[in-house]
Amino acid sequence: MRLRPLALAAVIAGLLGGVVAAIAIPTTKVGIARGAAAAGPPAQVVPGVDTVAHVAPAAAPEGDVDLRPEGPVRIEARAADPLGGPDWAVRVFRAARVVRPGSRRPGVDPVIGHPLCAQVGRIHAGRFGWLTADGTFRPLRIGAQGGSVATCGSRKADMNGMPTLDTLSPITDPHAPAARAKSTVAWGVAGRGARRVTLKVAGRAVVPNRTPNNAYIIAVGPETDQREITGTATYADGRGHRLGGGLHHAPGIGGGASGRPVLAARAPDPNGGLPFAMTVSQGRDGTWCQGGGGRVVGGRVGGVDYARDILTENANTGGGTCGVRGPSLFKDHPVLLGWSGGGGDTAEEGGDTGGTGRIARRTQRGLMTFTGQAAPGVVAVTLETPRDVRTLIPSGPTRAIIAVYDGSFPTGSVKITARFKDGHVQTDRLPDVGM
Repeated sequence: MRLRPLALAAVIAGLLGGVVAAIAIPTTKVGIARGAAAAGPPAQVVPGVDTVAHVAPAAAPEGDVDLRPEGPVRIEARAADPLGGPDWAVRVFRAARVVRPGSRRPGVDPVIGHPLCAQVGRIHAGRFGWLTADGTFRPLRIGAQGGSVATCGSRKADMNGMPTLDTLSPITDPHAPAARAKSTVAWGVAGRGARRVTLKVAGRAVVPNRTPNNAYIIAVGPETDQREITGTATYADGRGHRLGGGLHHAPGIGGGASGRPVLAARAPDPNGGLPFAMTVSQGRDGTWCQGGGGRVVGGRVGGVDYARDILTENANTGGGTCGVRGPSLFKDHPVLLGWSGGGGDTAEEGGDTGGTGRIARRTQRGLMTFTGQAAPGVVAVTLETPRDVRTLIPSGPTRAIIAVYDGSFPTGSVKITARFKDGHVQTDRLPDVGM
């Protein structure tokens, strides 16, 4: 994100919550999770959206680095799918991280580590793979897949103090103008030195069974927010390490957000795909925090992986603010605005290969997002860009605004006109937003 004096940029992961519908019981070769009884009626089955329609060849490993297993690759944890689809699973292995030939530097050892790695996936007909929204199951090769589907960390017994917890939600077709979450999945690895892993799912304790590397996975209904799943890994010396972010007192201006975030300002996708929105939540000190812009899936906001059809609620695309206390924040400028650019033309962001309509709509490559907030008393904000003129209505307790453009602005500035309730206007300008 590029910033100017008018911009604030403190990304706040704001997420919309819910209640637990059902808790799937993680199973492993060594038993069943304790304390994982169902917490209510089972999630509603959505026909045809979580079943295997056909099996496709495995995709090639991604990135510039290969993972070469150094020992057995084991499925250490499994969980039933709330929709009755293929089980969720975590496989764990030790590997050498090796730079691929095309990316190597002469005279430099291509081996860059020997970490403990884990991948999350589904089990279909005895094979470990991934299921997309259209019912395509692809076996997963051992590869450097990042994001919320793979992780590599320390081989130490305590994972060097960094046990993992990742969350994701498989969704219906993300290329459509609207989508919904089908479930919420949390998984991770605490390392062989962990004595106990305790998870909390919407406040309910779940204690996964021990596995060789203390891998775990749970899958619950879509009513559960990803940030409602947290936990603690406890080691032999009594040390406890927090797992996950959760709805807790986060650092930030004015003390951070602790309340449940809700949707604020929205903006359509220029390519006709999932819309964008911002979130707001109230901190423990009574002030408000505003989250960065992300894609809207049902009532949730976050980053969408278009290759795997999943939502990650803590992945936002714009900046935010925390600790909004009143007019003093807007002493010099009635609108605080930040912007980010790039992306929008990859499978992950629904570009040409994502099929969201860029070619059909003749839109430009990439996306440019403006996010910000207006001072009390501002009833409308007009953005005059090299592309067009748009008037935005501030929304929610932080008076949030968001605008998304296709392409970029190679030259030129952005004029910002704030119109107040009493009729007077004030104008500012963002110089040189060229990207």
